[in-house]
Amino acid sequence: MLNDRFPLTPPAFAERWWVSPLNRDADAWPAGVDEVYIYDVTLRDGEQLPGVAFTEEERVRLGAALAELGVKRVETGLPKISPSVFRATKRLAEMGLGAQFVPQCRAEPDDVALTAETGSGALVIVHTINPYHCHHVFGLSPEALLEQLVSACRYAKDQELHTSFMASDVFRCDLAWIKEVYRTVACEAQPDVMVVTDTVGCATPWAVEHVVREVARVAPGIPLEYHGHNDFGLGTAGALAAVRAGAAGVHTSFNGLGERTGNAATEEVVAALEVALNVRTGVRLERLLEVSQLVQDLSRVPVPTAKPVSGKGIFETESHVVGLIQTRMQEAMGIDTGMFAFSPDLFGHGEVRYLLGKGSGPTAVEKTCARLGITLSDEEAARALERIKEESRFRKTVISDSTFRSIVQEVRGEAR
Repeated sequence: MLNDRFPLTPPAFAERWWVSPLNRDADAWPAGVDEVYIYDVTLRDGEQLPGVAFTEEERVRLGAALAELGVKRVETGLPKISPSVFRATKRLAEMGLGAQFVPQCRAEPDDVALTAETGSGALVIVHTINPYHCHHVFGLSPEALLEQLVSACRYAKDQELHTSFMASDVFRCDLAWIKEVYRTVACEAQPDVMVVTDTVGCATPWAVEHVVREVARVAPGIPLEYHGHNDFGLGTAGALAAVRAGAAGVHTSFNGLGERTGNAATEEVVAALEVALNVRTGVRLERLLEVSQLVQDLSRVPVPTAKPVSGKGIFETESHVVGLIQTRMQEAMGIDTGMFAFSPDLFGHGEVRYLLGKGSGPTAVEKTCARLGITLSDEEAARALERIKEESRFRKTVISDSTFRSIVQEVRGEAR
């Protein structure tokens, strides 16, 4: 039998997905890398996109939605620069939602003290380690920077706060300096978590993997997180590379929302980890589209139709080949993944929609007729398909239902 020679086995093949069996091949993915948590930065980095501004109520609503989704850690913003962020963080911390809400602060005692007053019990201390930034912008020598970072982290630990140290602009530094910074902070301040950050999205996935491994070597026992941007379109790939290297958590933002080109997208990273790699995140897959829509509504930043995972058009097709394979595979095997990596309902989408256009074939006509309650003979369907292709190329778009009805009248010789 076919399945004896070409077996379809979990985790690559399941009821609602069919992905590459090579993803978890022993040479492609390390054994034991089976779990990672999501640290969502939509409320902070997402809001840094020009024009995006969350009210206090919106911040609380979105924070609660992320917690319900199964996100383990949620960054809430900078209380120091916004009373609204301070109040929202405090409210979220008091709601007992299960997620850890993490406000951000600078590496300064006053910032740490004010952030502690939110009652969140956690914070992330951020400072650039790019030596040129430190010298020209902050007037800090490498030695002074290390002293400031250690002092701030120690102060936060003294306040019994769950302390994350986040060095920014890591990947434009040389590896020796990167390792010196993380080794020093780890040994002298012992933060609970350390974050490796590609602030301007300039690192390749293999560079991310290499640096995360090297930092882990100089800071043994301290969990690492990775924060990446998407300036070269490598946000999701970088996050996966960090997980492959042993990162305990990855920073993501819903819909990729963030300054410049945005961050690694929460829904993309979760989908890739859970489905393509069988790595558990604790996130509820069926709610991804719902939260993506909420972020779209609150940020007023539309999601592109073809956006991976959350785009509303990703299960639309006018291709004859796609329609034919999809239909035949459903008939033969009862699966929805003939020409899709995953079923529409996995993340909350509707059914596959067959559009009429230049690339359509008989299957699309048949599906459209069934949906609209129209009956055509084989000859009428063939003539209708010819007219659909002509009209689609002329109009440079797909054919609407109303136009299709007009074409049906035309091939039947009915007056309009």
